Amino acid sequence: MNTLSIREAILAALVSVAPEIDPDEVGDDTDLREEYDLDSFDYMNFLTGIQTRCGVLISEADAGKMLTVGKCVKFVEKRK
Repeated sequence: MNTLSIREAILAALVSVAPEIDPDEVGDDTDLREEYDLDSFDYMNFLTGIQTRCGVLISEADAGKMLTVGKCVKFVEKRK
């Protein structure tokens, strides 16, 4: 996976839990939980979607650090 495909997979995971989000309008530094009002359940489903789409394991310790698309992309890149 390259950076673009990782970003697309992350955005697809986000839209799967919050279909009202336009992925073209999501910035790399936008706080996803705050900007899109994701509750804990939606956020965990989002992270599960990243794990499934990108083939990475996200620990509980890492989950709290993945608040933006940019941070998610960097996390996946380091593990691929």
